[in-house]
Amino acid sequence: VINMDAFANDKKLMGLIAMYLFHKLFFEAKEHNKPFFCSLMKLKTTLCIL
Repeated sequence: VINMDAFANDKKLMGLIAMYLFHKLFFEAKEHNKPFFCSLMKLKTTLCIL
């Protein structure tokens, strides 16, 4: 569990966390042969903060 409020003021760190979580979830799903769904609009919005 990550307390995202603790990082909310650091936009660069929030972007890095978003990329890490996307990568982690994607590869966990791939490793266990499970489907993966991510709202790319939300991810794009988060990454555009950088």
